[in-house]
Amino acid sequence: MNPHSPSSLPLSLPFLTFIGETLEAFLASASMRLQLLAQDLNGELEKGLMELTASFPRALAELDRLDTAGRELKNELGHVLGQVGK
Repeated sequence: MNPHSPSSLPLSLPFLTFIGETLEAFLASASMRLQLLAQDLNGELEKGLMELTASFPRALAELDRLDTAGRELKNELGHVLGQVGK
């Protein structure tokens, strides 16, 4: 059996430290940092979705304006082509 294999190590490693922290303290700290990052990310996503949702009416109004302008241009072009064909 390899003395350095994971199965030969004790389950609890209180002697193991990461820059003065025990493994449990390090993991608790890492877990807390991940939770805070997740909260920040969630907040940013929510903010972005709210901004996107708020822009929908403006975008729809712009699409409607472009549709109207396109129809008017099509009618004018048809009128010009009718005049040229005479």
